[in-house]
Amino acid sequence: MFCSPQPANNVRDFYNSGLNTANSIAISGGNDNTIARLSISNNTTKGIVPNWKTSKQTIVLSASSEVTDYLTFDGKVNYIHDEGNQRPYMGEMYQGGNFPRIFSRMSRTIPLSFLEEYYEKTGEPGNWPGISINPYYVLNELKNEDSKDRIIGQISATLKLAPWLSLLGRAGTDFYTQTQKRTWPVGAPRSENHGGRIVNDIYGVKDINADVILTGNKALSNKFNLNVSLGSSILYQQRDHTQLDGRNFKAEGVFDIANCIDIYPYTYISKKEMQSVYATAQLAYNNYLFLDVTGRNDWSSALGKDNYSFFYPSVSASFVFTDALKTIPSNILSFGKIRGSWAQVGNDSDPYLTMNGYASTTETYAGQGLTWMNSTIPLLDLKNELTESWEIGADLRFLNNKVNLDITYYNGKTTNQIIPVNVTNASGYSNVVINAGEIQNKGIEATLGLTPVKTASGFTWEINANWSRNHSKVVSLAPGIETITIGSGGSNIIEARVGEAYGNIVGYAYKTAPDGQRIVNSSGGYVPTDAQQVLGNTTPDWIGGLNNTFTYKRLSLNILLDFVQGNEITSSTKYNETASGTGVWTTWGRRLHDIDPVTGEQLPLVGILPGVQEITDASGNITYETNTVAADGQTLWANRAWSEIGEEFVLDGSYISLREVMLSYSIKPSMLQKTPFAGITLSAVGRNLAYLEEHMQGMGISPESAPNTSSGYAGVEVLSLPTTRTWAINIKLNF
Repeated sequence: MFCSPQPANNVRDFYNSGLNTANSIAISGGNDNTIARLSISNNTTKGIVPNWKTSKQTIVLSASSEVTDYLTFDGKVNYIHDEGNQRPYMGEMYQGGNFPRIFSRMSRTIPLSFLEEYYEKTGEPGNWPGISINPYYVLNELKNEDSKDRIIGQISATLKLAPWLSLLGRAGTDFYTQTQKRTWPVGAPRSENHGGRIVNDIYGVKDINADVILTGNKALSNKFNLNVSLGSSILYQQRDHTQLDGRNFKAEGVFDIANCIDIYPYTYISKKEMQSVYATAQLAYNNYLFLDVTGRNDWSSALGKDNYSFFYPSVSASFVFTDALKTIPSNILSFGKIRGSWAQVGNDSDPYLTMNGYASTTETYAGQGLTWMNSTIPLLDLKNELTESWEIGADLRFLNNKVNLDITYYNGKTTNQIIPVNVTNASGYSNVVINAGEIQNKGIEATLGLTPVKTASGFTWEINANWSRNHSKVVSLAPGIETITIGSGGSNIIEARVGEAYGNIVGYAYKTAPDGQRIVNSSGGYVPTDAQQVLGNTTPDWIGGLNNTFTYKRLSLNILLDFVQGNEITSSTKYNETASGTGVWTTWGRRLHDIDPVTGEQLPLVGILPGVQEITDASGNITYETNTVAADGQTLWANRAWSEIGEEFVLDGSYISLREVMLSYSIKPSMLQKTPFAGITLSAVGRNLAYLEEHMQGMGISPESAPNTSSGYAGVEVLSLPTTRTWAINIKLNF
């Protein structure tokens, strides 16, 4: 059982085919003065990991009523209920037993059927080569569940003061409460879990906003029109988190916080308020020349005492020259507009970066309670970040709108950034908050729409494409600081480095001879460079999309391609599989057996790495000789991870994805006359169908495994679940 590699689908068969079921119904109606709409939807998902289930129910009610000719009310409320069970843990997370992490290190001689049988017979987590916890133990013993109730609501009233003047009052809220429960039984791995453990979390999020806007829209003459708005708003945000971490059960198998001997409570609350005033104005000439001006001033409680207030304006102009110059034939240039703008945008920070505080714990020392100070040195006069940008563009439509082109060039910079900078631990702190730095971004965005074919018989072929390219540069950081680490993955880090593009992947490369050949040490393994260097960048050279739609009467076929080119990612999966010798590429140079099964003698090593050995003579002269040293598998492969040769784990992130194919058919209304339906549309959809190009080296991971809400981790692949291909059948009924 443990003498030979298991089938290639040994891991693949662990996962299930997921199933998503979604259904919704919407009802709308009204009269001349009032309209209302109610929609109810239900979505259930059975994930690709066994026991992973989620459900989501949504109710949306909206209404609008014109009470009089001068007063209108609008309202909308959205209630969302989410539940989840056995959501798989992601990334480097160990506590929940991340399945991709387990499989990346698991010996290829261990069949999953054996692990499943072992769990069913013993109920124990077990321990085998490369496996610190049985995945079937994780599935059945390490429990997690969550639920969330969310309400998003808004109500507004518009008072028409004059035919050209109106007053809008609006208030809204977005709040939810989320509960999470995680449990570990008695005997679970790790000391903090071994006696049994339960962690209950309650998260609260509350946003409340209100604004008042006075708007005037008046013709100044038969050629000039002016639209002006004056407004004021307030935004209140609150975040709170309560956790009870219970350990060491009094009675085994009772997963209740009251059953724990040791309970560690944690609470956190943050509050922030933003007050704003703003104004916008648009002056239009003959409806083809437009000038827009805006100004906004915010007061944020998160900033320093003397810097609560910050102002940012914008100005833009556009010219529809085809309306101004009537001499251009419309069948050649149907529409033409040029535009330009300049803008500043301010941004505040998270709360409490301007003050220090203490955290308290239930633990004691020598009978005294313990507290500790925040490890971040605050910035008392914290200022806002400021992004300043300008752009120019054109919107052109040719041949009676058969060809549409929209292109934009932008150039912007962000200054006065809020940056945490590491400081020596001898100071008693780990970092300090500063206002510093400048990052520049410039690039081009373009969209193109074509209708190559449109026949009288009802056949149409439409093409829509988009393309963009962004170039970033770290102009400056804090005084005396040339680089800041913004992310990490595998043995590499992601940096913002002065004078270079944002998002550089930095690590040790292969040390090479002057002719480029890799240097091999006396043991037969590769050697890292003496210093770290830039190994790639996480920002693509360009991204794009291509959508083709073919329509014949009531039948349509839509094909969507996505393109990402010229970026790199750093892969934790490849790091783990190289370090553990579980990646298929690590079979190169390794013996099938260490010992001759017939004679019992040690077999000779066979793996000789291509490269040269560096020879230094007594006089210090360096020469290079072709490597002839045979090495074992650990030296050939694991050494690359152990020596942190990060170059090995940087992959080309370029890809072309067949994102979606959808075939739809709308039934003729004449065929529905004797039914209660006004319309029926049937669709078959396939999403994430295939990669026409990718460079993941057969690891079973996706080049899209590295998205992250933090820009610093956008190019870090960290042991993600397999990317799924989705097939769907949609039925849309109109009454």
